[in-house]
Amino acid sequence: MKRKSIYLIIALILPVAIFVFLKLTGKNQFDIPIYYESGIDSLSSICGHDYSRPYILPDSILSKVGWKEKECSIFVLGKSNELELKRLTDVFLSEDFSCYFINDETKKDAIQLSLTDFGNWKNCFFIAKEKSNLVLMDKQKRIRGYYSIGSREEMDRLIVEMKILLKQY
Repeated sequence: MKRKSIYLIIALILPVAIFVFLKLTGKNQFDIPIYYESGIDSLSSICGHDYSRPYILPDSILSKVGWKEKECSIFVLGKSNELELKRLTDVFLSEDFSCYFINDETKKDAIQLSLTDFGNWKNCFFIAKEKSNLVLMDKQKRIRGYYSIGSREEMDRLIVEMKILLKQY
């Protein structure tokens, strides 16, 4: 009987001790990747652009979209999904982020480019893959994520990563 009491006490105290230890010493923090930290060698010959290490979006492109320094910025490449963007703005009502539209005919404030220029911007400056039409950028002009605006799972991932990015600063 005495042995059972000792096991019961250990079984109750051990999880509490582990919880208290982790609560006092642990740090629950997540990080999102920084794309192209070591630069991009494969696009230098194709695009004719100097890709510095780490790669940051060029000021020439950012000035054309009217970029203002915010904690994070979103670039929508092509047609946007109003429902998903409304969901995004509802989640981040008072947060410090900005959204820029490039070649979206439904937005009045969108930057309109020719198909050639749009392809150049998407492939050579934003380095977006075929299905990615939304790019997340941080305050230091580094690319932090690519998303497909038509996918609910991708938008959920964007919301989580924006919360992490906004909390970091």
